[in-house]
Amino acid sequence: MDASATTAKLDPAANGSTVTIDPWAMEVPSPGAGDYVVCAPGNYPATIIGVVDIGHQLDKFNKDRDGATSEVRQLVLFFELAERQPDGKRFLLERLYTWSLHEKSSFSKLASSVLSRTFKEGDRFSPKELLGVAVMVAVSNAMSAEKTYHKVESVAAFPKGMQAPRPENALFSYSVVEGGEFHPPVELPYVYGQPIKDLIAASREARARTASDSPF
Repeated sequence: MDASATTAKLDPAANGSTVTIDPWAMEVPSPGAGDYVVCAPGNYPATIIGVVDIGHQLDKFNKDRDGATSEVRQLVLFFELAERQPDGKRFLLERLYTWSLHEKSSFSKLASSVLSRTFKEGDRFSPKELLGVAVMVAVSNAMSAEKTYHKVESVAAFPKGMQAPRPENALFSYSVVEGGEFHPPVELPYVYGQPIKDLIAASREARARTASDSPF
């Protein structure tokens, strides 16, 4: 028998009538509320709408001379793409960076590129200067545990003469070094599978603040 042959099946939604079913037919489900919606690979106009300093984080890829895991200060940039999801909302993507203006660091290259600025020894720069800046975001897809995810592959300067997108979400910034409560104006995507509030709480700065507040 041909395994690809269609079969007749009772369809409850069809008032008791039978419908022809192809056993090999695969159907893409509609995204439910809260489901992860994948952004297709490509280059998209976007705006940097959020800058969050998550302080010093344990970095398993960065160890000291004794082999112990060291801590590295990090920040997260949030990009609002002009591309929309099926529900009409714009995609909001994130990327984690090491807090560094070294000429070889990813963050330094990004800031130099999108601001057309060359950093010299002794220069001081606030990442908050990136808020509201239009950029081009290259998005790629990757598989993990049989599920497809999107990620920001790279960020480039916005082309001259091209109409920049106007962000629909409010711009925001936060630094765990400054302290205070973190209340972003929009629901944020996870950073490597973790809520950003958990990363903030795990920082050296937040842990030290919690310890100093302890009565013991």
